[in-house]
Amino acid sequence: MSRLYVVDDDESTRVLLTAYLEQAGHEVKALESGAALLKEERLRPADLVVLDVMMPGMDGFQTLVAYRVLSKAPVVFLTGRDAEPDYCAGLALGADDYMAKPVRPAMLVAKVSALLRRQRDEQGHGRLASVPQCGNLRFDESSHAFLVEDVPMRLTPTEERLLLFFMARFEGAVSREEVLREVWGLPDGVESRVVDETNRRVRRKLAAANADVSIQTIWGYGFRLALL
Repeated sequence: MSRLYVVDDDESTRVLLTAYLEQAGHEVKALESGAALLKEERLRPADLVVLDVMMPGMDGFQTLVAYRVLSKAPVVFLTGRDAEPDYCAGLALGADDYMAKPVRPAMLVAKVSALLRRQRDEQGHGRLASVPQCGNLRFDESSHAFLVEDVPMRLTPTEERLLLFFMARFEGAVSREEVLREVWGLPDGVESRVVDETNRRVRRKLAAANADVSIQTIWGYGFRLALL
């Protein structure tokens, strides 16, 4: 049984999401603030956190920054504000996925299950695939670092998973559905723009590092990592 924390200052949201997640077989504790999450995490580490953005005092962004010092557990952001800015900011800070309010509980349960399954797979089988050197980009397994001309890149855990996935398939085309399935663990048919924003950030970081490879979009199909 996985331990989940649902963090939201709105009681009705906490009650609704807790009921659905418990029905799916998870152990769930509802919390009303970021400070409460950090306190609970130190006592009983979570397997996954559902975190609201708009909270009084410490908001979701500030909470995520502090939480990432304590844990790399998956975090799903919730927000009722304009989706795009929150979506980009949350993923850049290390969130694993994002949902706009009002939340569809069944969709949240599906995303939570996918993220937990991915986490178990990584812990049970190791997260590293055999990856070639791709242009001047390489992955050093001993230090778990992505290097461009021996200079390390700074990536979030989700960005690392995505880049490893593409490096293992260098120059090969992969569908959007395959990326969502293999990197995020989402089943076919589940909607998420998380791949687009993560790709955008990784492209920007590769360019800033003077890499001679980039993630290219294949319109109507998916993506590939290829030489510029």
